[in-house]
Amino acid sequence: RIDRIVQNFLEFSRTPKLRVEPCHLGGVVQSVLKLLEYRLKEYNVEVSFSFDPDVSEVPVDPDRIREALINLITNACEAMNEGGHIDIREEHGEDIDLGLVATLTVKDYGGGISEDLVHKVTTPFFTTKEDGSGLGLSIVERIVKEHRGKLIIISDPGRSTEFSMVLPKKRGGDESDPDH
Repeated sequence: RIDRIVQNFLEFSRTPKLRVEPCHLGGVVQSVLKLLEYRLKEYNVEVSFSFDPDVSEVPVDPDRIREALINLITNACEAMNEGGHIDIREEHGEDIDLGLVATLTVKDYGGGISEDLVHKVTTPFFTTKEDGSGLGLSIVERIVKEHRGKLIIISDPGRSTEFSMVLPKKRGGDESDPDH
């Protein structure tokens, strides 16, 4: 447990340089599901994934998106104490701020997040779990922001929670940005 907390802390404290490449998000999701196959069985969780295999590639760092998905899926599993179902969907559309976007949504049917906590869950070190570090969702939010996207959280307390990573399909100005 200490190793995991220290690893999360180190990951949160350092900002690795993005290695952006065009990629199909469906392939990233499928690799994460393969990686988490045994964990999902252990939690007694089934996953459905809907996507269009013919959509265009998105400029992302696949390793960082994979890391964000692992955190979201793990949180979803932990939110459903006695097993359940996770829906993952990939959608493409337009965002008023970001232009053309790809959105990856992870929805669980656990207890949801109460209204007063939704805005706090991405705060570093904030946790409602007894053995949590409070860094998982902070890391997800940072990864999305590094991609110049946004994380949208929709919760229906007592029923479900949805985390949507909205990622722009075009990246402009990367060369002049010292952080990327």
